[in-house]
Amino acid sequence: MAEKQKHRNGMPAYQRIQSTIRKRIESGQLRTGDPVASERDLAKIHQVSLMTARHALATLEQEGIVERRRGIGTSHFGIPYLVRKNYP
Repeated sequence: MAEKQKHRNGMPAYQRIQSTIRKRIESGQLRTGDPVASERDLAKIHQVSLMTARHALATLEQEGIVERRRGIGTSHFGIPYLVRKNYP
């Protein structure tokens, strides 16, 4: 069962979380500076471990999509994501 939950729709759990956040950005639901759900909230929403949620956000941070600040939270970073999406 755990394996099935990890790869729903043929996609690893951390990628599903990233996909959800990217879709919120693309649809305009999440704008530059808007807070992203906390690691704990993402883990609960997606029914994954806290480590999986952390991995998803860490990767998005490395890509310049979100900015994480200890004690403050994670927010959508803005421009770099839009530039990378439109210009390879």
